[in-house]
Amino acid sequence: MINRHAMLKNIANILNNPFLDYYHQLKKNNTLTKSELEIIQSNKIKKLLEYASKNIPFYKKKFGNKYLQELKDIPTLSKQELKDTGMVAVKPERKLIKKTTSGTTGPAFMFYVDKDFFALELARNLRIFDFAQTEVGEPWVLLVPLRDKKNKFFSYLTRRLVLDAALLSFGRTPLCCPKVLEEQFQPDEKIIKTFFDKIRRHHPKLIYSYPSTLIALGTYIRKWDVKGIIAKKIILSGEVLTIPARKFIEETFQGEVFDLYGTTEFPAIAQECKMHKGLHVFTDSYFIEFAADNEIIVTDLDNYTMPFIRYKTSDLGHLIKEKCSCGSGFPLIGITHGRVSDLIVAPNGQFLRAGFFTSIIEKNKEIKKYQIVQEKQDLLKIYIISNSLSDSRKNFLAKRCREYAGDSIGVSIETAPDIDLPLKQFFQTYPTREIE
Repeated sequence: MINRHAMLKNIANILNNPFLDYYHQLKKNNTLTKSELEIIQSNKIKKLLEYASKNIPFYKKKFGNKYLQELKDIPTLSKQELKDTGMVAVKPERKLIKKTTSGTTGPAFMFYVDKDFFALELARNLRIFDFAQTEVGEPWVLLVPLRDKKNKFFSYLTRRLVLDAALLSFGRTPLCCPKVLEEQFQPDEKIIKTFFDKIRRHHPKLIYSYPSTLIALGTYIRKWDVKGIIAKKIILSGEVLTIPARKFIEETFQGEVFDLYGTTEFPAIAQECKMHKGLHVFTDSYFIEFAADNEIIVTDLDNYTMPFIRYKTSDLGHLIKEKCSCGSGFPLIGITHGRVSDLIVAPNGQFLRAGFFTSIIEKNKEIKKYQIVQEKQDLLKIYIISNSLSDSRKNFLAKRCREYAGDSIGVSIETAPDIDLPLKQFFQTYPTREIE
């Protein structure tokens, strides 16, 4: 039996990479009380603000050449502002690691980290195993659209099977992230069967993926009656996890789902524990705020190369005041809304992107609120609240939606006296039976 923890430690020492030390520290932080975590967070905030005000040209100007100790005294930071700022927000280093945001909730842009922070990010990602009650070294599958190459040696040490979700559909467009809203998905069944074979042979204890990707695979598992694709733990990220989606995935893969909130900039911000009463914010790594409209604002407490201070994510959420019965000192939040990349599965097996429908509706300022519900596999209903949308306009919108959906699924737009939604949101039910 290979002692993978020992191998990881030896490799970390040989490469002079502190990721394992960082991971062990984060693991210890998991057991700290709320007050102990708040002290760590407060000290990190003061240290970060002092550093940024002295060393980052962008923040020198933003702070007005003042040393600020309180985050509340600093204006929020938008994605467009950081994109326009460019290298002025970066501390010059000999070796910078370049990354790119996904662009799903705002303009895509380059950002940078250094080698040491990259090691810390690796440790942060390893911590998600703890909250999913899975040991590092148990076989697992990483099934996401790959933006960069994954280290094969690290995959071997952690028994990670890497599968590129971008290969699942023709045109090599990830199911979660189409390049154009109008794109209809035609899954590559040959690739899907290849993925099934690889997953089955790997016998994973855990799968890490996007909800839409596993919904797509789950649909074919039920359609083809595939056996042996089981994962007792499933971590889902990248999209809002709806209740029907969770139910569909848990029933199909026979595993327990753990919701993870993260972004390309901050891969692991908050995660569910075994109680599933909300997502625990890792306050030893991030400071989270909520704007008046519930937009999530994130400060990364450890990135000194390109600091993200009071960064607006374009995602919506809320604080959960109740303390989790698991005993964790990390506070709870709920994610209200985020990147709309969910899939609608038509009766003929075609995958439709929900974002197309939301984009059509949100172009109409007359619509105050809306709700999209896939009530049956062959019926999509769009409920709207509007005092001024004409019947001709409503008919036009319905026609556009039907043209995209095709003949196998009906689409109707109906006015409603009220919709019990705090903001514009997307809700959908997923099929829980095989495609006929």
